[in-house]
Amino acid sequence: MSTVWQAIGAFAVTNIDDLVVLAVFFGQAPGNRGAAWRVVAGCASWVECLARPPQPARRR
Repeated sequence: MSTVWQAIGAFAVTNIDDLVVLAVFFGQAPGNRGAAWRVVAGCASWVECLARPPQPARRR
């Protein structure tokens, strides 16, 4: 059961870390036109890269 709690704790800490990073990026956005959209697009592309399964190595 302790493994489950460790996994829950790691998941929660990772989400909190993501919120802090996004808060910093969005905090810098008000002075830059279009910066908020770049933050959202970057976050979406990063999540898409993490969710995509690895591709097998190509042979030459």
